[in-house]
Amino acid sequence: MKQNLFSRYFNNTRRIFVGLGVVLSFGIAQEAFAQAEVFFVDFAPLGEGMSETVVRRINESTKEQLESTRVEFTDEVSGDSGGNAAIGEALEAYNTGIAFYSVQEFAQAVEAFRNSLSIYNENVGDIDNFRLISDLLFRLAESYFKSENEEMARVTLQQALALIPDQEASDNSGQAYNQFFASIQDNFSRNGEGHIEISSRPNNLTITLDGVEIGMTPMTIEDLPAGPHYVQVRDANGIGLGEVVSVTRSQMSSTNLDLTRITGGSDDDGEPRYLRSLRTEVANGTISDALIPHMNELATRQGVEYVIVGVVIEEENNFVAHPFIFRAEDSLFATITPQIFDGNLSDITVNAYQLSANVARSLRSFPEDELVTGAPILVIEPEPLVEENVSSTQTNDAPLFDIAMPTRPDPIPEPVPEPEVVVQTEPVYEPQNNQNDNRGRNDSYDSGNSYDSGNNSNSYGNNDSYGGGNSYGS
Repeated sequence: MKQNLFSRYFNNTRRIFVGLGVVLSFGIAQEAFAQAEVFFVDFAPLGEGMSETVVRRINESTKEQLESTRVEFTDEVSGDSGGNAAIGEALEAYNTGIAFYSVQEFAQAVEAFRNSLSIYNENVGDIDNFRLISDLLFRLAESYFKSENEEMARVTLQQALALIPDQEASDNSGQAYNQFFASIQDNFSRNGEGHIEISSRPNNLTITLDGVEIGMTPMTIEDLPAGPHYVQVRDANGIGLGEVVSVTRSQMSSTNLDLTRITGGSDDDGEPRYLRSLRTEVANGTISDALIPHMNELATRQGVEYVIVGVVIEEENNFVAHPFIFRAEDSLFATITPQIFDGNLSDITVNAYQLSANVARSLRSFPEDELVTGAPILVIEPEPLVEENVSSTQTNDAPLFDIAMPTRPDPIPEPVPEPEVVVQTEPVYEPQNNQNDNRGRNDSYDSGNSYDSGNNSNSYGNNDSYGGGNSYGS
């Protein structure tokens, strides 16, 4: 009894350490895929007459100080596989599958491998190591077989052979599986061959087919083994798009990959439109949650967790850098403590260090109490219209930039009392009569009315947003 318990403990412990060793080894290989966690968008000058040279110096000094605070950031667009955060999830699932596969927990390995394959298939444009895809398919087929699902093992193995028809079985897979492998491979040619017609928007994009660069779009590839194939196109900046195309025997399959769908096109300098749009909105002073879709796209395409944007404005002969931080995980956008630079930039290194420290602090503890929602934070006030009768000596001392305040309902004006109506009545004047009784009497009447009435007037005014390891047969 004691021996059985010891044997069970030893076997379980061995499995744990073997699995841990596999995970650690793949984790070490995964370091090659490590990406910066922050994308730093250079601060933009805001306001007329703002010196671009000053802003450039502040950006350069701030990035130097960010490096000294060990913030992993980038300010350049990358076309690597790390360009999509989902690739990291696929790689993690693949490594989990390898760990289960190594300790012969094949049912769990199937689930992990399936999850990884599903993510890769949805993000073909960001894959740069297709050797991992074929390795994943071969291991998934074997895991299906050894978890007693022979039908799915056959389907998956045929998918893997469509990528590498002459792949050899591994000696470590066991006699039963190797016999199964050989029978599927011997009959694989009966599936036949088909063709793929590849086009793109724009044209002249580099085509990669199952990990092999074959030319430029448009192109037709003939005589491909029937089954799924990975088609990818990339532009000169390395930004890619792709999909899995199913090839059918003696049939022509086609795909049209529209790269402008993810870049929106690019400008003359090759910068993706989504990044250019973000820069333009910031430079226009639109620091609001309207930026969130642009930053979401940037974070997704570049595989980063955070995006830093900001503006530099001039206030009272000083320059103030207003930084903002975006967290991709939950699409939260918040303000970071502003930093003042003196007008001569004499302490630019010290001030840039303080600014970078504020950024680093926000990365460690996201300022959820400083979220940007609703109205823009920075608002450019329009210049007042000068009327002709206004003296030229009058100046507008109002600040150019205001902090937007929450909107409040207009106060209800107090009722204005009705004016008292004064009724003026005309005075009654009785004529004065003089009568003289003389012989030959004359009657004479003289009357005169004189009155003056005045008018009263009343005026009322209201002012009121692969791991690595040993690849299968590779």
